[in-house]
Amino acid sequence: MQGNSQQAKRQPWRVIAAPNGFKGTLSAWEAAAFIAQGVQHATQEADVICLPVADGGQETVEVLVRATGGRWQSCRVHDALGRPRMAQWGVLSQRRGAVEVAAACGLALLSEGERDPHRASSFGAGELIAQAANAGLSELFIGLGGSATNDGGAGLLEALGARFFDASGRQRSPFTEGVDVLGEVVRVDLHPVKRRLGSLRLTLCDVKTLLCGVQGASALFGPQKGVGPQEVAVFDRWLAQWGTVLAQASKREVAQLPGSGAAGGCGAALAAVGATLADGAATVLRVMDFDQKLQGAALVITGEGSSDLQTLQGKAPWAVAQAAQRAGVPCVLLAGALRLSAQQWTHAGFSGAWSLVAEPQSLSEALARSGERLRETAYAVALFYAAIRKQRVVEEAREDG
Repeated sequence: MQGNSQQAKRQPWRVIAAPNGFKGTLSAWEAAAFIAQGVQHATQEADVICLPVADGGQETVEVLVRATGGRWQSCRVHDALGRPRMAQWGVLSQRRGAVEVAAACGLALLSEGERDPHRASSFGAGELIAQAANAGLSELFIGLGGSATNDGGAGLLEALGARFFDASGRQRSPFTEGVDVLGEVVRVDLHPVKRRLGSLRLTLCDVKTLLCGVQGASALFGPQKGVGPQEVAVFDRWLAQWGTVLAQASKREVAQLPGSGAAGGCGAALAAVGATLADGAATVLRVMDFDQKLQGAALVITGEGSSDLQTLQGKAPWAVAQAAQRAGVPCVLLAGALRLSAQQWTHAGFSGAWSLVAEPQSLSEALARSGERLRETAYAVALFYAAIRKQRVVEEAREDG
């Protein structure tokens, strides 16, 4: 019996490092590496598996490509201001692929002075999707986060062949004329888009923002894209009219769907041609086969830059905690800024939650030390859980006599 206890003690202690990116400081892969360093420094028994996660926003395609052993494809597209650029999309398997709207028309590709919601077009995202459609895939995952656009996905559809008409029957072009033209479009022909996509299934991943209203694309995300305070109502009115046009063309009330406002309304545009709006984090974990990879794990450590009530509304760390809870594995949350009460994070399924900021300091200091603090905090967490594990081994040895 004593031999069995000693063998259990020597068995590797499997820890899953599954953070989201720490926005503005660490990528998801960098964060996972710092967590792994901290855990391995705390105990040599640890076998750390790095499984960075995402929820439809930045890094989604990279996470999926790495997790599935996929490969990258490059193609020439237009950025949000119509300038040519090279962008990448991912081939996950022979029949599956993934693209990010932000790879073509992302906000991060523009300087603050270049943000212009009247000109910014999702046309390049449509070009990316067209490239994937030409590759003969059967399913395409589309991450909608991080776009610089508020054009309702009109540019995206135009790149795929859609035709737009005003009240006089004149064909219009949101890409070349600007987003303001949405106020004049009364009809859209989506048949060329559907022919172009064929049987390709589209699954959309991102936030559950609606197309219009106080919780809509213009109100929530328009300001960061350059929409002025006095313009929010104007853009919202254009998108409301565009939503009606899409509903008439698709026979589907796309503007009412959770996620229709993602990427400035690209969610609504793609839903109008048959795309499925899915929970971003849950979809990413499913494609990663995360539940299966949890088998045999003793601890999961996840994290993100700032954890608040939005985290509990479907962001990646929350989805990780839900998966860990189903598997009966404790899950710890590490956050640069922790704005959740103990009751909130416990109710959400986290076994513990730690802030990386241990003492008062400026934001710049906190950001500069984020990797170091993440490693140190993971070290402390690992010491705590390793001590619990060691105590259990001792108790089992005593029971075995």
